[in-house]
This record gives sequence, structure tokens and C-alpha cells, in this order.
Amino acid sequence: MRAQPFLISLCALVLTACSSTQSVDHKIDPPLCQLTCSSNFAAFPYIQLKENETINLDIDGKSPVGQFTAGNSHFGAFRLNERSAESQVTISGLMINDSVFAPEVHILTPDFQVAETFTLDQFDILPSDAFTRTRFVLRTNVDVAKTPYFIVYTDASRLGEHIQVEHPARRRAKEFGEVMPMVTDPRYIHQPTGKIEIQIKSLKLQSMNALGTTLHNSQQGSTSPLVTVLPETKQYFFSAIQQAVANDDLDSAMALVAEASALNIPEARDVFIDAVRSTTLQ
Repeated sequence: MRAQPFLISLCALVLTACSSTQSVDHKIDPPLCQLTCSSNFAAFPYIQLKENETINLDIDGKSPVGQFTAGNSHFGAFRLNERSAESQVTISGLMINDSVFAPEVHILTPDFQVAETFTLDQFDILPSDAFTRTRFVLRTNVDVAKTPYFIVYTDASRLGEHIQVEHPARRRAKEFGEVMPMVTDPRYIHQPTGKIEIQIKSLKLQSMNALGTTLHNSQQGSTSPLVTVLPETKQYFFSAIQQAVANDDLDSAMALVAEASALNIPEARDVFIDAVRSTTLQ
């Protein structure tokens, strides 16, 4: 009879352990607008990509905020290299500790219209191994002339949701027919910030004749589309540069100047200089 209290206690512990793995999703608010918060994709700051490269980018509180269909989101915006005719683009949202920035993607035309959208349901889950973390991953081929831009953001309506993935030790045990280890499958909460990875591989390069005309597509008169810089875009960069200087974050300010120059906004340099002078005089 003495064993009965022990069994009761053991059952209680088991039930407690089981219930602790079933935490209820909690609501997480999307980020608030910063200096500007636009749904005009032409006004977004775009990172120029090389023909072949891998970028690991922290999406954090300093990342720009845009307005998307489901609500506000921090984002990373990218421009493919104009020397590429076709690029393979791989986008990953890394699952780190107990959180993940669950990515979604807009592919944009030269005039910043959405040509295609990839939602989270179209991403695969790649389990971790000795060299990589568990991640959401999407791989797609892009016609650079037709769709040179893309934006990575997250669905604000899913913030606070969780995903549970198989523990690497359990997966390995299944693969090798070993005894299943007593481990808990990790859970990852959808967060407004996190880390993404962008991999670019050029599959075809643009070919041109001596007159500078693209040969692979006779309808394209040039390898780089003419982009009209909207007033909202200029104001975004000017305000962001001034704020970065005011925060004594000169690295960010100079990076913004470089991005603005790539978009043919030469006035950004003067705004930076004036902001530095004003700070020095204070």
C-alpha cells in the first residue's frame, strides 16, 4: 500500500510534464511605424545583391517597417544583380532558440508591382544538421529582367503562433533504427524579428551586343530598368539618415547614403553632411 502515494505522485508529475509542452499561443503585436511606414514598395530601401552570394541578415528593431496586407512587418528588400538573366533565389527563416521570423516573399516587377507572392505554407522545413540550423526554406528561379526585386517580411496575423518540429536526436534515431531518445520536440514562436538567410546563384548571365542591346530578350532595351524615384522614397532616406546621425549611428547613416545613391538620390549625401554639421554645432 505504501506504493500507492508514490504512484499517485508519479502520475501527477507525468501529467504536469505533458501539460507543460502544450503552452497556449500568446498574442504578439506587430511593430509600430518608425520614421515612415509605407505600403508603397517603391519607397522601400533595397539592398543591391551580387551575382552569387549568401547574406545572413538580422531582422531586428532597427530594420525598416512596411505595411502589408496582414499588417505591419519588419522587412528586408533586395534587388537582384542586373548582370544576371536568371537567378536561383533561396530564402530561409532560421529557427533559433525558441523563436523564428517566419518569412513570406513578394516578387516585384521593375515598377514595384507584385508579380508573385510566396506564403509561409509554400516554404519547406529543413531540419538541422552538423552545419545548419532548422529553418523554413524556399527556393525559386527568377527572371531578373521581369522581376528584379523581392521583399521578405512576415505575416503579422501569425505572430505568437508556434511550430513544433521533430528533435534532431529523434530524427537520427529513426534514420538508423536506434532506440528513441527521451527528448522533447522543440517549439518555435513566430516573432516580428529574427534572422533570415538569402542565397543567390546566377543561372544565366545577360548577353549584350556592341550597341548595349540585350540579346536574350529583344523586348528589353536595356539590362537595367529605368526607375523613377518617388518623393516618398527620397523623404524616407532623408529622414532615416537624419535620425541615424542624431542617434550617433554613423555606420547606418552612411549605409543609407550608399543605398540612396544606388537609387539615384544624390541629395542624400548633402542631407548626411548637413546632419553631421548640425550635430557637431549642438
